[in-house]
Amino acid sequence: MIFFLRQSLLFLLIVVAGSIQAQYFLPTDSPQRHLLHYLYDSEPSLGVLENAQPVRAPRFYKQSDTLHSYFHTGESDGRISAVFSGPQAQPGVTFHGFGYFNIRWTDRVITGGQLHITNARNGEYLLGTNKTTFGMTGRIDRAWITYQHDNIGVTYGRDAVQQGPGRFSQLGVNGLLPPYDMIRLRLSKYHFHLRSFTAFFPPVRNVPHSQEYVQRYLTGRRLEYIHPSGRFTAAIGDLVLYTGVNRPVNPAISNPLIPMFPLMFEGMEWQSQDHLGDNENDQWLIDASYRVSLGKSRHKLYTEFILDDFQYAPEDRKDLDDALGITIGMGNVLPVSGPYTLHTQLELTALNTWVYNHPGQFTSWTYRNRPMGNREGGDVWEVHLRTDLWQGYRWSAGVQYDHIVKGEVTPTDRWDPLGTKEAAFPLGTVQTTRTLAIDFYYYTGQFRYIRPSVTYERVSNSGHQEGQEETNIEFRVELLWWI
Repeated sequence: MIFFLRQSLLFLLIVVAGSIQAQYFLPTDSPQRHLLHYLYDSEPSLGVLENAQPVRAPRFYKQSDTLHSYFHTGESDGRISAVFSGPQAQPGVTFHGFGYFNIRWTDRVITGGQLHITNARNGEYLLGTNKTTFGMTGRIDRAWITYQHDNIGVTYGRDAVQQGPGRFSQLGVNGLLPPYDMIRLRLSKYHFHLRSFTAFFPPVRNVPHSQEYVQRYLTGRRLEYIHPSGRFTAAIGDLVLYTGVNRPVNPAISNPLIPMFPLMFEGMEWQSQDHLGDNENDQWLIDASYRVSLGKSRHKLYTEFILDDFQYAPEDRKDLDDALGITIGMGNVLPVSGPYTLHTQLELTALNTWVYNHPGQFTSWTYRNRPMGNREGGDVWEVHLRTDLWQGYRWSAGVQYDHIVKGEVTPTDRWDPLGTKEAAFPLGTVQTTRTLAIDFYYYTGQFRYIRPSVTYERVSNSGHQEGQEETNIEFRVELLWWI
């Protein structure tokens, strides 16, 4: 009877939960190989949402990824994960609970889901819901069905999207947003992969007419080439956020095979003069990464570039700044001695002042009042450095330092680039954040681990108030059980 109750409770915890699929699937392999993927490939985690912060909200810092999101057995499985932290930015203990399931019905059909509950003070922002009861916020934030083939893949349901090779910064869409409902397509042939999606955002009330609703859609395309050796990857793509009062899905803009740029010459792009009608905000992204092995050491170099608005007209270039951004990073895995391995990751990001901002109604790069691209928005430059010392697969000790210099422009601000082309960068009152985190990882066997950490954060000009400083210390422990 006790066994039955325990199994029933476990089923209830995971029946609406999910195992998010990473951008590159991991093969069924040994724990040591999984560790190598985690250290060397440096792909960002999509399975943890709590470290994404709302615009101008208190920072809830967490290391940018977690190891369990790199495990992929290829079989049906489930996971339960719990994260406890405090007291940074919220008195008492903050709790995040996750339940996941992944069911492989056939070799090609997979379903999954995820349940996330938290008592975080800004839990509604973190999860993307509007209801908190007894101090707890919960959401079925992933539920999807996927058909996978060597040459084609189709996913429908609620999921997250992430693009680009960056580990700490994604310039287009970051995978730490509350997931949204979408349909996603992959076409693969001759080492080329075309990935496209159309997401359906919740409608928002029209500003001048509260009885009307503005529909918001996000569509994206990414053409990716992966060399047969796996050493070189390059991609180019675009993202389009389009809105309008009671506007339906536009089949041309959401066409997975046609980028937005040629559609502009067909009159498909429409910018309402008062910015209260149909509007589009489009971006171009280019990224590349190169991997090389030198003896037993492995190295990776990568970069990502975003072009949100390039002023090609000579008259415009006199007054308007180009909305551009770039990320440059490197990672390496170095055998030290015996079973010890040293991993290091360095990443630099700079985004111009008006990247992500747009004059159209609800076309600035935000979702549920949170930046959709870089987690700090534009008008920022960042340095991220992380190093880990691993003893085989059993345990590790890691140190991470983040230095973020942020101007006063956020993605929710009104687009107003006139007169700022020659202004200082970042713009206005600058906020500087320095974060130092130390964490330990211990693997207990049977896909269970414990990961305690402590984070020290110092913010100058906190909240963009001149001269104010703030210091936060967070203690955290992450637990995972594999089912």
